[in-house]
Amino acid sequence: SELTLSDVAKLLSTNTAFLSKAVNQYYNMNFSNYLNKFRIEEAKRLIDEGRQDVMTFEGIANSCGFVSRSSFNQAFKKFTEMTPTEYSALKNHSN
Repeated sequence: SELTLSDVAKLLSTNTAFLSKAVNQYYNMNFSNYLNKFRIEEAKRLIDEGRQDVMTFEGIANSCGFVSRSSFNQAFKKFTEMTPTEYSALKNHSN
């Protein structure tokens, strides 16, 4: 949850301006959305495994790097066009 553009730039031995521009150009999104996309993919994986049966959605959100349930829900809806609850229900229905 505390990963920043600066942290990643340091890990890649580059500067934040270059990294930000690269993410914007190649992925057509800002760094925050790029990072959240991976977080949502991890959340979907956990839901697909049935983890919501033993964890709350807030627990899943926290384990994926979100600091609040509302930011998790907002990002989840942005990338999947459904809420975590709707996604879970769809997955459970299709199994």
